[in-house]
Amino acid sequence: MNKEDLVQSSKHLLHEALGGLTTEPLTHDITLLKAGIATEHLLKGYLCTIHPSLITDARDLPSLLHACDRGDLTTRPVTLIKTIGLVEAYKRVYEILGKERLSLTPKDFQPIADARNGVAHLAVSTTDSMERLLSSIIKIADVLLAEMGEKSALFWADYAPVREKILQDDRKAHLVIIASLKSKALRVLEERFGEHDTEERQTAIKAASQFQRVQGQAAAQRQCPACQNQGWVGGDVTTTFPDDGEPQATIVTHAFKCSVCGFAVAGPLLTYFDHLYEDIALGPAATFTYADGTTHDDLWASIAAEQHTLDHLDDDDRRRWEEDLQLRAQGHEE
Repeated sequence: MNKEDLVQSSKHLLHEALGGLTTEPLTHDITLLKAGIATEHLLKGYLCTIHPSLITDARDLPSLLHACDRGDLTTRPVTLIKTIGLVEAYKRVYEILGKERLSLTPKDFQPIADARNGVAHLAVSTTDSMERLLSSIIKIADVLLAEMGEKSALFWADYAPVREKILQDDRKAHLVIIASLKSKALRVLEERFGEHDTEERQTAIKAASQFQRVQGQAAAQRQCPACQNQGWVGGDVTTTFPDDGEPQATIVTHAFKCSVCGFAVAGPLLTYFDHLYEDIALGPAATFTYADGTTHDDLWASIAAEQHTLDHLDDDDRRRWEEDLQLRAQGHEE
């Protein structure tokens, strides 16, 4: 029962919570669970700076004896001591620090406990208010870190940008998730290739960037928003018809993945990056071929191309074009 272990545990859990933010509602449950436990550990860490007995059940003597460093007077091991829960921990800290330091009253704090307990015991959570709950948790954490003399930059570390996004008054859930994905990707980049910019590191990164792992009919390289190296955007190939010129094979992008740092976005998250979301022209549809050698001549494209041609012919040219089609059809029958 000491502040150092509880603060470290809280840091680890909050990093996992913020690093696991996605657009999938099911993951929000785990995020709130981890963030709730992290808050409990941080509250208890602060109480331990006053005295460890403040986190124990006052009605349980063996627990109090261990908190007073007199565990020799009881046969119960320290691993079986009884401690207070999240709500009681907040009540005690609030009574010590007051509303001047903690803006949430114990009553206002209850939704955080409900969300955490709802996940842990009932397998439900209020996902619609997740962002608001995380904002409240971060504000409480900042106060407690300051009271304990802990450096905020070291505590939040790679997730400082996520913290900033969540605290912004005009924040959007997608921006919070993107910030989380970027922080996680930069940590992966450092783990894979180190932090020093050496020639060997650059060679390894260049080699890794050549691996294309994004799904789709076709892919093209684009700069990764997280690590700034080359990643891959992929999508389905369709045919577009410029006002002037021949029909073009075009990638309608739907996903991006960086083989260097693992940063990946798809669906609505892709729309926040113009250079990833824009369609990519691949060349004339008539001559475009896929990586496996097949040609791009889907039925819709053929019909649309014929209609495009008809729309730009005068009566005589249209008649000659139709006759030519008939002759080619007869040739295929023969």
